[in-house]
Amino acid sequence: MRRTAAAIALTLSLGGAFIPLLARPWLLTEYSSFQVNLVFKIYLWVLALSVWAIALRWEKLAPEQIGLCRISWQSARQAVGIGVLLIIGIIVASSVIFAILDPASHGEPLPAYSVGLWFFTVVTAAFTEETLYRAYPIGRLEALTGSVWPGAIITLVLFVVVHMGTNSVMEMLFIITPVGAAMTGLYLWKRNFFFVVIVHFVVDSHLWIRPLVAAIAGD
Repeated sequence: MRRTAAAIALTLSLGGAFIPLLARPWLLTEYSSFQVNLVFKIYLWVLALSVWAIALRWEKLAPEQIGLCRISWQSARQAVGIGVLLIIGIIVASSVIFAILDPASHGEPLPAYSVGLWFFTVVTAAFTEETLYRAYPIGRLEALTGSVWPGAIITLVLFVVVHMGTNSVMEMLFIITPVGAAMTGLYLWKRNFFFVVIVHFVVDSHLWIRPLVAAIAGD
């Protein structure tokens, strides 16, 4: 029964997020970008919570097996600091790379969401992506294969692929892939779900901070 539960949870974790990727182009012909993105965010929450429910209730895993460990204030501050360093690295690297190689190579423009919706978007990405591509599958694939590397490599590849819909090739190569590799490395280092969620949240925080600053400046 536990093997069946693990198979279902891994299928949801590694494959579930591809449904939005595949369905998005078709849905955008019928519905607005706002409606499609909001539904997908809710879907990702359902997906991630389903994985946790299967892991904890059906597989009966100890929370520590899938990264659900307490995090100290010191570690939380460390996560914030690492997130800030990653932001600086992304800004510097992307500025140099895009200026030298292809100044026009950017993906879709950011939607004009409200500050609240952007905040929800960032929280959703941090919680669901760290569930689906780090905390659950890395530990479970390590238990099944006896090695950490299959899970680390597979989840990194899938994390990158699932971001293909809204990012250019340049962004995929020089932003998404390095950030995904960094997040995988951080999870392997700490084995703490909350640590990588904080880092992820900080890295993406510019998405809600910029419209917040613009709204304040506009007032």
